[in-house]
Amino acid sequence: MPWTSLQLGPFGGMEIIIIILAVGVFLFGTKKIPEMARSLGRAKGEFQKAKQELELELRDADKISSPEKVVPSTEHQKLLKAAVELGIDVEGKTDDQLRVEIRSAIEK
Repeated sequence: MPWTSLQLGPFGGMEIIIIILAVGVFLFGTKKIPEMARSLGRAKGEFQKAKQELELELRDADKISSPEKVVPSTEHQKLLKAAVELGIDVEGKTDDQLRVEIRSAIEK
C-alpha cells in the first residue's frame, strides 16, 4: 500500500498536514520556523554546489585518465624537425631542452 493512501484513524491527508504544521508551530514557535527553513535552504544550496563541483572533478579526472590524442603545435614540430636534421635525439625532451641542444649544435 503506498504511503500516500495511508490513513491515521479518522484523519485524511490534508488533516495530517495541518496537524503536523500545528505541532511544528507549537514546538518551535512562529519565529523559529522561518529561521529553520532558511537554514534548510542554505544547506540544500551548499549540497547542490558540492555536487556540481564533484561532477566537474569527475569529468576532469575522466579526461586525464583517457586523454585524446594531442596534436603538437607547429613550433614544437619545427623544433623536432630541426633537431632531427642536426642529429639530436628528441625522445622525451621538452621544447626548452631541444632549443638548448639545437643552439649548442649550431654553435659547433
